[in-house]
Formats: sequence, structure tokens, C-alpha cells
Amino acid sequence: MPKALRVALVSVAFLAAACSSKSTPSSSTPSSASTPSQSASASVSANTIPATAYAAGVCTAIDSFRTEVQKEQSAFNPNTSDLTALKKSWIAFLTGMQKSTQTLVTAINALGSPDVSNGQEAAATIKADFEKLQKDIQDLKEKSGSLSTSDPAQFISSFKGMISQFQTDMAGFGQDLQSVGTGLDAAFAQVPECKGLAGGGSPSPSA
Repeated sequence: MPKALRVALVSVAFLAAACSSKSTPSSSTPSSASTPSQSASASVSANTIPATAYAAGVCTAIDSFRTEVQKEQSAFNPNTSDLTALKKSWIAFLTGMQKSTQTLVTAINALGSPDVSNGQEAAATIKADFEKLQKDIQDLKEKSGSLSTSDPAQFISSFKGMISQFQTDMAGFGQDLQSVGTGLDAAFAQVPECKGLAGGGSPSPSA
């Protein structure tokens, strides 16, 4: 996976995980970690574009996604004893993450395929990885709807497990992109959109 893209994905994962670190003790342990499934073949546009244009488009889309994650993080308020408000804020956060991921998937799909030897395969792998994240968030959102605010102990126990699951999902985000090959490395290293993205640095998970 191109270094610029890898740095960008790590940055996004840190951003998204940061909001949850205030909601649960650091000693919390994931209650159930889902095993990442193999990405199914993803359909991508048949259009082929220059590798540099594709790389610029991917990095621009990821930069926009990172900005949206920052907004969702800022809106999420874990520091409240009102369980109803916490549940509402958490589900709203997941809803925003889901929409932002869908926008990212749509933007990546619209790019088509890069003009490299494994272009269609690489484009499908990138899109499928983002689609998996979107599905993971959707599954977690559905589980969050069943949180009972009438039993504080049960709520906290279940919520801590969901936070841990979210962190697990984000930690696995981008791992499938290791298999896209090296054909796009030069393009990702060349375009300014990716250089600026990698240069942004990774915020602290505890911020």
C-alpha cells in the first residue's frame, strides 16, 4: 500500500477512536472482536484514468473523509451521566460515520480504475475495504439501538463492549489495502494531494 495512503488511514483511525477513549476506562477489553471477512469482489466503474489522477482523487476523498470524521468527533459528547443523551449522541456519531463512509465509497467508485497493470483489482480492493468499514459501522449502529437506559449497569457494560468493537473495527480499517500491489506507489508519491495528506500527521488517540 502506498505510504501516503497508509498514513492517511492511520490518521483517520486515530481520529475516530479518540472520541471513545473518554467514554470507557483504559482497562476495558473488547467483548467480542469480529473477524475481518475477506473483501468480496467489488464492482467499480469501467472507466480508466491516469494513475496520477486516480491517486489524487483517492487522497482528496480521504482528506474530505478525515474532515468529516473530525466533525463527528467534535459533536459526540461522551462526558455525560445522562444515559439517554449518551445513547442518542453515540448513535448520531455512528450515523454520521456511516454517511461519511458512504460518501467516500461513492467518490472512490466514481474515479474508475487507474491505468496500471492491476488497476481494476486495486480499485476494487480499495472500494471493498471502505465498504467493509461501512457495514461494520451499520452493524454496530443496529446493536446500539438496543441499549437499555433503564439499567445503568447493563448499559455501561454493553456500551463499553461497543466502544471496544468500534476500536477493533477502526484498527482493521485499511489492512486489506496491503494487497493492492506496488503499481500505484509512484503515482501516490507524486501528486501533491497525497503529499499534503500524509504531512498532516496523526492526532493522538487520547486527544
